[in-house]
Amino acid sequence: MGEKLINLDDNIGTIDLETYGTNLGLGCQKVFACGWSIKNKTELFYIKPRETSEHLVNRLFLDILNNSELNGYTFYIHNLGRFDSIFILKSLIKNNKISMTPVWKDNGVLSVTIKYKDMKIKLLDSLQLIKGNLNSILKSFNCNIMKGHFPYSFVNKSNLNYIGNKPDISKYNKITQDEYDLIPFDNWDLKKETLKYLKKETLKYFQSV
Repeated sequence: MGEKLINLDDNIGTIDLETYGTNLGLGCQKVFACGWSIKNKTELFYIKPRETSEHLVNRLFLDILNNSELNGYTFYIHNLGRFDSIFILKSLIKNNKISMTPVWKDNGVLSVTIKYKDMKIKLLDSLQLIKGNLNSILKSFNCNIMKGHFPYSFVNKSNLNYIGNKPDISKYNKITQDEYDLIPFDNWDLKKETLKYLKKETLKYFQSV
């Protein structure tokens, strides 16, 4: 009996959204940074003055959909079905040039097919393929990029361009004192730190799928 041939799909990438807001519900949260990665390429986006969360998400997807080389790509998003899909569907539904076909299961989104002109891409939830948090997944695959620390509870609408002393340790989740002490105290730049963290996030997603 001959060996079974395995065809690997190289047309894959990842998307990640960073949000701020309260934990009272997804309607109270806003996207302030986002990015996408494929092999050897990453594009990052940070919210501009007077730009809405919805416009930012549109900017990310139009960047993908106006790149003909990405036609037919599948983009993985960790926890698409229970989190990111809310922001994506809410943002793109306002663009009448974009059509979306979501597939639902148990009140969650399994996938979204997006069409724009002659372009088509698909979004999949990597959490449905590999259960667990990203750090655990990355460790199991011996990835050399690990999840960093970011002060999510520090971010709010009024400080998106903050530069100053690093946020208090209480703003970070699951960080040790030694890890916190390694962060430079002054000239901490929220935009730069967000984009640095986001780049790691998109690359980690890509390595873990």
